[in-house]
Amino acid sequence: KTTGHKRKTAKRKDIGSEHYGKQLNIKDYDSTERYPRSVQLFSSDKQKSNLHPTQKPVALCEYLIRTYTNVGEVVLDNCMGSGTTGIACINTDRKFIGIEKESKYFEIAKKRLADAVEIKQTELFSEVV
Repeated sequence: KTTGHKRKTAKRKDIGSEHYGKQLNIKDYDSTERYPRSVQLFSSDKQKSNLHPTQKPVALCEYLIRTYTNVGEVVLDNCMGSGTTGIACINTDRKFIGIEKESKYFEIAKKRLADAVEIKQTELFSEVV
């Protein structure tokens, strides 16, 4: 279930304890019911292009990004690999910061991200015309 809504701000009130001093008490919990509660299944992208040993499906990354972030927010991938998370961010209108140690995979990711941006721009342009 991913019916997320804007969460209420939790109200905190200091409570005292003769042994431990002041503590914060959180009064409200506002569940958004956004988080997956069962196993998610996605087809592998490796049949199209096997670019990295731990490559994830773009659809999986898009699902997780839509579930845990809002449009316009920044997603950090500190082990970018072939750039799948970045492509998912482009497709879902999020900002992206990617870090990759291996120059081989960095170059692959750079090309894939440039291609994804070009496709997105082409789609936007075709909607206007």
